[in-house]
Parts: sequence; C-alpha cells; structure tokens
Amino acid sequence: MNKTASVIVVYTILLSTAHGAVVTFEPLRCLTCDAIKRSYAEDGVLLSGYFTQYGMNIRGSASNESSGGGRLPDNSYMRIQLSDGGNFSMETVELAEFSLSYEGMLQTISFTGTRSDNTTVTQDFILDGIIDGRGNLADYELFEFSAEFSNLMYVEVSNTIASIDNITLSPVPVPAALWLFVSGVIGLAGLARPGFRPVGRDPTAARQL
Repeated sequence: MNKTASVIVVYTILLSTAHGAVVTFEPLRCLTCDAIKRSYAEDGVLLSGYFTQYGMNIRGSASNESSGGGRLPDNSYMRIQLSDGGNFSMETVELAEFSLSYEGMLQTISFTGTRSDNTTVTQDFILDGIIDGRGNLADYELFEFSAEFSNLMYVEVSNTIASIDNITLSPVPVPAALWLFVSGVIGLAGLARPGFRPVGRDPTAARQL
C-alpha cells in the first residue's frame, strides 16, 4: 500500500470512530424536581447558565407532564459546548411545552450558534402547542439543525419557556491533530517495512565486528 492510500485509510478510520454525544438528562435522578442548575456535564458536553430539571421520580404525574428532561423557565439561559472546548456540529434536539398552561400556544424557540471564526448562525423551532400526553417523551417534538450549525464553539438558547431533552451533537476533528497522527502512523509503517535501512548505515558493518 502506498503512502497516499495509507493516509486515506487512516483518516477514514479516525472519522468513523468519532462518535456523537447526546445529553439525555437521565443521570439527574433527583428526589425533588425543578432543582436550579448552573452547570451540568454529560457525555462530554457541558451545559451552563440558568435552567432547571424535571424530577425523575414523578414521571407521568399531572404536575410534571413532560418529565424526563431539562426545562427552560422564564428568564432562563443555556449555553451548550463541549467539555474540552473543541468545535462541534449540532444535530438534533427535542423540545416540548413547558406546562399545561402553554397548551394551544405556538412558541418559537431560537438557538444561536457561534462558530470558530466568531460568526453566528440562528435557527428557530416552533412548538405545535399540542400536549399529547403526560410523561416520558409523549410531548416532545424532534427538531433537526441545518448544516450551518457546524464548526461551533458554543450554542445558546435564552428568553424562552420550554422543555428540552436529547441534545445531540458531533465533535469536529481537529485537522492539524489528525494529520500529525497520520504522519506518525505512516512513519512507523515505514520503519517496520521489510528491507528498511536508515540512510548512511553500512549494511556490512555488523558482519565486520
């Protein structure tokens, strides 16, 4: 296999092994619901700001019809970023009405992403105002981000009242680090190939000793 083919193979393997991250909020199994959160980390993703959580122990109850996720109350703020500070792409998010009080209301939820070059991109999602049932994911709608939500440093959502769950994103590999790794692999492969001899070494030196 020549060097170009080796680079392509290794690069493909690196990309295929990069896995997406999902914030499910499931680890937040508190005994009291609506605990205020200033930060929360899950699956390599860091959420910061001012938001609350649903009590997992009362799933399906009338007082918490969209339990099983996080929620954004009045004057809330949430920033989404990778825990290691790397760039990422937003994939999908599930959103629902905050409570029964918002049944029949069309709500617009805006997400604003800041890219690595400091440009911004915004996308709006509109909730249907239909509360299908209580508990689990019965009320949640799945929304998909556009391809413009890539190479992001962070994403923010604020000034909204809604429930949020299953935030899905994909880390973006750092090209320089990938090529450095690829170069190292190719170099090691060269050292290991049959008949390799360092430049300047006399192949008969060992026999002359």
